[in-house]
Amino acid sequence: EVKEFITDSYKHCKFISAESQGTKVLSSIISKENGILKDAGLFTSDTIADKNLASSFIDALTAHRFWEREAKL
Repeated sequence: EVKEFITDSYKHCKFISAESQGTKVLSSIISKENGILKDAGLFTSDTIADKNLASSFIDALTAHRFWEREAKL
């Protein structure tokens, strides 16, 4: 279910955020599906409760979707 949720979110150009152990899950799913994890619509941090990560992600949500990813799919 987690893989399906992340994959669908990625393919629907949604912004995705992960921190700490979640980055490992995200990278294992996205990199296997698309061969990349570098994407301006992906927000990651190796630490828990990273205020910069949360702030960046919230700011990005105003765009609703990361349409630039669509060309990569």
